[in-house]
Amino acid sequence: MDELPLYAAGKLTETVGAIVNHGRNFVTGNLTEAEWVEAGRSGFEITSSGPAAFAEFLRSLHDRFWNKDGDFGGRLVYGRLYEMLAHENEDPAYNSIRDIIRETTVASLPIGPDHHLFGVATPRRWHSVHSATKEFGLHHKTARKMFAAARLIPSDDETADSRTLVDAAEMETFIHRWQSSLKTDAARERVNIGRSSWDIVLKEGYVKPLIEDYKERGVAPLFPLDELDRFIVRLEAVAPAGTTTDPDFVSLPTAAKRASARLSHILKLLFEGELETAYTESSAHGFEGVRVSVSELFEARNTRSLKKK
Repeated sequence: MDELPLYAAGKLTETVGAIVNHGRNFVTGNLTEAEWVEAGRSGFEITSSGPAAFAEFLRSLHDRFWNKDGDFGGRLVYGRLYEMLAHENEDPAYNSIRDIIRETTVASLPIGPDHHLFGVATPRRWHSVHSATKEFGLHHKTARKMFAAARLIPSDDETADSRTLVDAAEMETFIHRWQSSLKTDAARERVNIGRSSWDIVLKEGYVKPLIEDYKERGVAPLFPLDELDRFIVRLEAVAPAGTTTDPDFVSLPTAAKRASARLSHILKLLFEGELETAYTESSAHGFEGVRVSVSELFEARNTRSLKKK
């Protein structure tokens, strides 16, 4: 209050009190002088207690948002207070109040750059299912199913899309990963891996799908690009680019056959640095490009057996 001119402090206080006593959409001309006096008293209890108390008062008006569906704006939520500050004057004396309203709304409700509440409402703090589908061009039924599968929202939640909120950063991170994900065949092509080897890589957890329990969640398996590329980088780290004419060096599936070993065991040796001569053919890439020495594989396996004993 001390930051405001007396006339602004008085006007704000009376408006707040009138909302408390007569509702957010009270009609100014309908209040008697005595009612304005009471409004001043009621409002002073709030405005004299500082920004935190004023913000709490604002949050008490958010029931209009939660109890309705569809889009919303400043007038729907804040009624006469919004009208007074947005349309009835442009007095900069109230700018600190406008800032508190914008900041409190951003911290509580799903508003973002497409909303103008005394300035652009950025950065966004919350996304609703509706705002996320609108911003990223998603089908709302598919999006809601994926958000539930990712545990961003409860699977049995029947709250309207426009009132189902998720932390904006968490929501946007998931959507970016989802939109950059590949279906199984495309994912295998990117990694350059056969179907049976792919199944083993997935089983051993070297590549994780976007939704790990996708079968139980009733969604299709999708694989984020960052996850696929991370696996390729990991292969390149233990099998750098190279070439040789030595027939002892073969692909990972072929090595499993020649050494009568499980592919999962060979991968474990490879990623633990036990196969030091492993390399990736310069003319190939990804999983099928990796070459390991069958002799070194036998040696590493025998060494491990001795260590176990």
